[in-house]
Amino acid sequence: MSAVGASLANALGALGGPATAAVLVTGGLVAGALGGGFIAASGSSQPATATGQLAVYPCPDSGAPLLMVQAGQKLLATGRTEDAAWLRIHFPEPGRTEAWVQASPLQVNGAIAELPVAECAPEIEVPPPALAEAPTLSPVEDNSPTPAPTPSPSPTANARPSLSGLSASTGKISYDTGNYCPNATTRVTFRVRASDDEALAAVTLNWRKPGASGFSQVAMNRVAGSAAKGTWEASLDTGANRITSAGRLAYYAVGTDTSGASRRIPKNGSEAITVAVCRNTGPDISNAKSSSGSKLFWDPLGVGSCQTATNLTARVKDPDGVKSVTLFYKRPGEAWASKPMNDQTIKGKWYANLDTLGDKIIIPSPPTATLRWYIKAVDDTGKSSQTGTYSITIKRCDTEASFGNSSYSPTPLNQCRPSTIYGSASDPDGIDGSSAVVVLTYVRADGSQKTIRKRMTGTRDGPWYYHVQIQPDAGWSTARAPFSWYIETTDQFGGVSKGGASKGYVSSC
Repeated sequence: MSAVGASLANALGALGGPATAAVLVTGGLVAGALGGGFIAASGSSQPATATGQLAVYPCPDSGAPLLMVQAGQKLLATGRTEDAAWLRIHFPEPGRTEAWVQASPLQVNGAIAELPVAECAPEIEVPPPALAEAPTLSPVEDNSPTPAPTPSPSPTANARPSLSGLSASTGKISYDTGNYCPNATTRVTFRVRASDDEALAAVTLNWRKPGASGFSQVAMNRVAGSAAKGTWEASLDTGANRITSAGRLAYYAVGTDTSGASRRIPKNGSEAITVAVCRNTGPDISNAKSSSGSKLFWDPLGVGSCQTATNLTARVKDPDGVKSVTLFYKRPGEAWASKPMNDQTIKGKWYANLDTLGDKIIIPSPPTATLRWYIKAVDDTGKSSQTGTYSITIKRCDTEASFGNSSYSPTPLNQCRPSTIYGSASDPDGIDGSSAVVVLTYVRADGSQKTIRKRMTGTRDGPWYYHVQIQPDAGWSTARAPFSWYIETTDQFGGVSKGGASKGYVSSC
């Protein structure tokens, strides 16, 4: 047993505690009068058993090793660094009371988090032993040659490995619960550069998945360079490594050389990447379109040539299979209605048709109205999704009226007598005798222009024939001033049509 082990055993005996081995096997991390607990190196089949050698340092990341702890050595832990990367141990050796070891190579029988956070205490100065006064000696002449002293080898401390460039191949990986994000990245590769004056015995990736309480370890493989200076990597996969919860995956790396010295990167804490989870959110609906765009026409008499129907289509995909796709639509002033869509009419798309006449889509308050629609899809598991709501403006299909030649008689127009303007019009949307007006523009005596509107009288004989009398007053210019007119009609749905313009002139009496 080493001096450390012997001193520790004596300390425990003085405290009246159980045998050291029994405490480690049955009690785990035991708090005692020394305010700490036992730790043991990892790799043994029994708790509190060490394999290989463990370097003991005066402070974390500082100084040369004080000694190497052999397999089976028991240590008393009294504190830890804030990130729990180093443990302070009871070190009953001359000149100091404590020392530090790295936590990563150890298997701890208990919870490190229960140890207090500690700082490294300065080394205790031990005064040299008092020397007895040497007796006075009489000089004796000695002419024999003095042999040269044999030089003593200087001890060389083992330098810890150097680690740099720890990186992840991606900042986000995804766990797919059922092929819901087939193009997402599910695998990440971690790399680190490591070098050592001797050689690296191992480089380990320590990682903690979202929701886990502690870090897991995986050996990193050297992929370039040599054991003395090379690049090491390890990969994790959300499926193979059961990384199934969303959150942050923390990681750090530890390199250990052939003498047991080690170093971690980052020095404190850890790096992290994001983990996402792909779940069933229902079918994917894309490219929802109306073949008529955002406009459609209502033709109540069916006499126009406007577009009165639209094809509504969308692409729908789901890894679980598409059970149904439904078009929901809301006619102006009414409740929502629906009709099934099919994927047979148009290859690769789901389809339904809306027709303003067949589906009774009308304009309650002319001149326009709004039709609203959206698409809902359900997969074979019963999960559904739907698009946003789209709008289509409904306008009446206004068929223009046709006009016959208009004229006036007698000519020319003058202030001495009235003249009658004649015209004819027909409209498939329906007009009557009171719907027509003549719009006449003339030159006034002061040279300005004026437009007047006069209702015309109509008679029906096939088309409507209209007439109205016009007689200039004193405000009209009569020096062969020109005037023009056209006939305007309004159909039963409010549609206005205008005939072509005709011209004449005004003369004096």
